[in-house]
Amino acid sequence: MSVKLIATTGTVLLLLVSSLLYAQHPKADCLPDVLSTPGKCSQRILGDLQIIYKIDSCGNTVTCVLLLNTQLAGLCKLTPTNNTYTFDLELGTGCANGLLTMLPSLPDMPGMLNGSFIYSVSSNNQNFVFKGLLAAWYVNDISPPCPTKTINR
Repeated sequence: MSVKLIATTGTVLLLLVSSLLYAQHPKADCLPDVLSTPGKCSQRILGDLQIIYKIDSCGNTVTCVLLLNTQLAGLCKLTPTNNTYTFDLELGTGCANGLLTMLPSLPDMPGMLNGSFIYSVSSNNQNFVFKGLLAAWYVNDISPPCPTKTINR
């Protein structure tokens, strides 16, 4: 008796992403386009808004540069204790407003940079909403040890 297996592309993609997110330590070579690499700059371009970000090698700090119509419009450094950046940017016909939120990398869990904002697209004079994941990352086991802060009392 044969069994037919029918899966839509969406189902296969959902299963693949789910298995990747729950994997304890994915190999660096299997996810080059899905996960960001700590220590390297990456970017997302959404209409008139360009978000350039760099995750520190420990996965606990993200520095973000926001460009609107190719011009510097915002800059922030997100940390575990200052993990949200609220922005309201306008430049010429371009605009973007909302927030960026960072969740640091934890053992066996990815770090995440999330966004919830509205951005413009000047070419068609419309605004669009983005809510979701901008970047995710794991810290390699072979990374140098991250310094820990000590509190002197």
